[in-house]
Amino acid sequence: MSGKCDFEHVARAICKVHNFIYERFIDSGSYKETYQVKSGEDYFALKIFRPNNSSERTDREIDAMRRAICPNIARLIDVDDFIMNGDTFLYLLEEYFAGGALGTRLKTSLLSKSEIITLGEDLITAFEVTYKERIVHRDVKPDNIMFRVDTAEAVLIDFGLVRDLDASSLTQTFHMRGPGTPIYSAPEQLNNEKNMIDWRTDQFSLGITICEAAFGEHPFDAGSSAKTVERIATRATCNKTTAGKLLNLGLAPVIKMFEPYPIGRYRTPGLLRDDWSKMGGEK
Repeated sequence: MSGKCDFEHVARAICKVHNFIYERFIDSGSYKETYQVKSGEDYFALKIFRPNNSSERTDREIDAMRRAICPNIARLIDVDDFIMNGDTFLYLLEEYFAGGALGTRLKTSLLSKSEIITLGEDLITAFEVTYKERIVHRDVKPDNIMFRVDTAEAVLIDFGLVRDLDASSLTQTFHMRGPGTPIYSAPEQLNNEKNMIDWRTDQFSLGITICEAAFGEHPFDAGSSAKTVERIATRATCNKTTAGKLLNLGLAPVIKMFEPYPIGRYRTPGLLRDDWSKMGGEK
């Protein structure tokens, strides 16, 4: 990521046209830059895409956000083009989350069991919608889970790598790795096994995220990021110490979430919710 605000002049120009107040630069990624803007008393995230970004992949991101309507999925408010100095910039106006990202929260503290259970419930709700719409997020990780400040409700954001199971794949078959953040990716995603990818791929990533949120550790840790990714890609089982901690904390369903093959994981979000709701004990 870059801290340089390359498109700040574009963001300010968009704000001027729409009577927004420019607040600040938030983040920069491979395809777009994000800014905080204000309209009246409400804050929004203004996302500006780079002119050379893949239009088909961007179209799928927008389509996914329009279809996946859910309190636990970021709300898309507006989509438009903005022309400046001969360049056309696609931009999105999305809900702004003042509660920050899970990744930021985990830098200072872990989550309690009660918070883990709530986090899981919120993300399962999001998956119930993506499952119904036959779309796979493919980049579930702490930095793509945000919180609403008033309720601490978890929300899934950034559908930039979304896979539409009813559309042709945009990833070349000959690629060694599929798109995603490797350290959070499922084996079938890492190995670009397209026929195996479905919502259970996101389920695997959520399992890793929950382990990091609960214990501050990766369930497949092998001493380095490269070795950890290789362990996942070769379908090793999770570390015994992590599995033991999950059992001791009463989070046994998480172990099933990162089974090496999708068939070993929960077949539907509803089945995962059934087991998730049974987790009792002291929170």
